[in-house]
Parts: sequence; structure tokens; C-alpha cells
Amino acid sequence: MKTIKYKGAIGLSYFAMFFEGALNVIIVSLMLTLAHHFQKTNMEIATLVSAKSFGTMITLYIAGNLSDKYGRKNIIFIGLMFFVVFILGFMFSPRFEWLLVAAFLGGIGHGLMDSPGITLLFDALEGNTGPAMSFVQVFFSGGAVFMTLLSTLFIALGWPWQTLFGLFLGLAIVMFVLIQIITFPPVKKVEPAFEKEVSTHKPFPLKPTILLGLSMILYASVQAIFTTWIPTFGVQVKAFSEASSLTLLTSFQIGSVTGAFVFAQLLRRLPTSLFMYVNPGIASVLLLLNVFIPSQILTVLLFAMTGFTVGIYFSLCLNMGGKLFANNAGTATGAIGTANMLGNTIMIWFSGILLMNIGVKNLFLLAAIILVVLVFVAYRFKKSYQQWKRG
Repeated sequence: MKTIKYKGAIGLSYFAMFFEGALNVIIVSLMLTLAHHFQKTNMEIATLVSAKSFGTMITLYIAGNLSDKYGRKNIIFIGLMFFVVFILGFMFSPRFEWLLVAAFLGGIGHGLMDSPGITLLFDALEGNTGPAMSFVQVFFSGGAVFMTLLSTLFIALGWPWQTLFGLFLGLAIVMFVLIQIITFPPVKKVEPAFEKEVSTHKPFPLKPTILLGLSMILYASVQAIFTTWIPTFGVQVKAFSEASSLTLLTSFQIGSVTGAFVFAQLLRRLPTSLFMYVNPGIASVLLLLNVFIPSQILTVLLFAMTGFTVGIYFSLCLNMGGKLFANNAGTATGAIGTANMLGNTIMIWFSGILLMNIGVKNLFLLAAIILVVLVFVAYRFKKSYQQWKRG
């Protein structure tokens, strides 16, 4: 990281990731509370998560292109306005149907803010941006940790859940001020590579691109099960209370943050593709242990260890996308983000149906199976990438 000229822009990028990470799990954190308040089932509340994910999915890819044309600042600002509508909708809507609209608009806000927010790092930094990309996951997961801790506190003390959204309306105002006062770097016409190594005069990497996209979709499917149903798993399988079940989601997110720090250092010495198949393999074993071991203490620990191994996976895929398309990292970011949200959106919807038919315990067994499939797909990606790299 040779140049730190635009510190304000870098800080805004990470603040946006924190903000998105928190609002990404707020519905899940309040799932049982919302179900009780609106007299809905958990599956019906999960449709709010699906609506938000769908809004993100349809905007992630185009947001990067729009920010190239109209500037990062303008698109991030528009995304923030959609988030404000999302927050106000949940604070004041008397009907569940209105929440579906608000969730969808919040997803659009996420998509408009996410891709330009990440690409802002490419504009602000010179040289190898890989280490900076690793911290995207740190702040995103950090926001999720913050939200789940707050949700646990609100539920335990019986405070109105609408106030929780109000707190993030305050953070939105802070972000609005930062967007106005921070100096944004000019949009780079050619994006810097994730690493110093740049491949030239190579054929289009069709096979590794397909395998990378499939790896992202498989991971996103498992991530959707984790972030949506971990609290339900705690209540129904491990006999946690509603408030204490959120500690499981918190432990998973804390593990993700810790893993991001650790793997940021390991990635300086070991190839990214190695962790793409080793980490899911470890996570599958940890998940199987978690399903069959009844101890609540071990449940918390195992979810933390699972988050540690797979929480960094999105950043791993971003890194490999940057290697495959070194001169179009912004487009690669949008495409990988879209694949991530595609798997996430489909699985949130489909897992709700599965939950009604096979139960949450078998749903997590399915997640373990998907992780095993991911091991094989990611290993094939590694071989395909190495073959393409050799030309």
C-alpha cells in the first residue's frame, strides 16, 4: 500500500461496509420479535430477507458501471437514500406488506452502496489492494457483530425494536455528512490489480470464471443458511432462549472478523486458491459436530470456529476475480457480488420451504453437504486457474 492520499475516502468505504453489514442482519436478529409483532411465521419473516437480497442482487452489477460513469459519490449517496427509506419503513409501517416493499428498497440501497463503496478502495489506493480488500470483510462482519449484540440487548431489556432502526437512522445522517465533506479520488479508468502479478496475452478464462462463480454461489447458499437460521437452530435444536440464541449469530460473526485478520496475514505467504477449498472442508466438519453435539457451550464455540474458517470466503473470491480480470477489477467485483447475492437470495427463499418440510437440524446437515461440494468445485477452480495462468 504505497499511497494513502485519500484517507477520508478509505474510511468512508469501510464505514459503508460496517453500515451494510449491520443492516444486512437486522431482520434476522429480530426475526422472532417481528414474527410475534406481526403474527407471522419465521418463514414469512424470511421473505423480508429474500426481498432485501433480491433488491441487492439486481443492482450490484450495474451499480459499479453507474459509478464509473456518474462517480462513486453520487451512487453511494443514492444508495444511502434507499437505506433511509428502508429504515423509516420498518420504524413506522403498520402492515407487513409495507415491510416487504421497504426490505426490497433496502436491498437496492445495499447494492448501490456496496459495489461503488468497495471500488472506492481501488480509486484511493495505489499498487497491491489485496490487504485492503481483506479488511472489507472485517468491517462488514464487524457491523453484523455490532447489530447482533445490540439486538440481544434490546430483546433482553424489552426495549422497542423500532428504536434499533432509529439508531441506524442516526448513523445514516452521519454518513450523509461524511459523503458531503470527504474528498473523493478520481475514478480510475484502469483498475489496479489485487496483486503485483498481472497476466497478459492470455485467452479468456472461461472455465475458471465459471468455477469461481459456482464456488461463490455455493458459499453464498451456506452463508444464507447461517445468517438466516442460526438463531432458529439455537432455539429449536439446542434449547436456547430467543435472546441467548442471538449469541450464536454473534459468535459466528466474531469468528468471521477474527478470521479476516488472520487470513489477511496468511494470504501474504500462501495462495488464495488454497484456502478456497481447505476452509470449506474444515467448516463442514465443524458444522457436523455442531449438529450432533448437544452442549450449548460447544455450540457457541463451534459456530465461532465455523465463522473463522468461512467468513473470509467472499474476499477470497474477490481476490481471485481480481487475478483473472486484473484490468477490470470493478466489473469483477460487481459480477462476484451478483453471484453472491444470487446464491443468497435463492437459498433464503428455498431454505424457508425446506425448514417447513425437513426441519432446521436437517437444513444444517444440508449446509454441511453443500460445503463438501464446494471443496471439490474450489479444488477444480484451483487446477483450472493454474492451467490458465500457465497459458
